[in-house]
Order: sequence, then structure tokens, then C-alpha cells
Amino acid sequence: MCNIVQDAQWQVVVLVLMKALSLHRIPALQDTLESRHGLAALDKLLKSQEFSSEMFDALLEVLLEG
Repeated sequence: MCNIVQDAQWQVVVLVLMKALSLHRIPALQDTLESRHGLAALDKLLKSQEFSSEMFDALLEVLLEG
């Protein structure tokens, strides 16, 4: 039986990609992602998936190095 990735896990992946875009291609996204509301939403999503902010940052670094 194969594992199906949950919607919230896809949301984490999408947020990592959006964060990467905000840093290098679409700086206008950075204000939204780093606003109080954006950070609270990210924190809530990460906690719901037992995904730490350190893990998020590490995944972002790996993506940006490639």
C-alpha cells in the first residue's frame, strides 16, 4: 500500500517554494510571508505537521543551494 501525501504536507512544500521565490525571484512575496499573519500561519502549519522551523529552514537551504 503506498503512502499518500496529506494536503498539509503539500502546503509545507508549497510554502518552501514560495519562500525561495520570495528571496530570489519575487521579492514582493517576502512582505506577505514575513508579516505577522504570514508567520503565524506558517507556525501553525508547521506545528500541525510536527515540522520545526529549523527543518523548514534546512529544506529551504537545500533548495537554494541546488
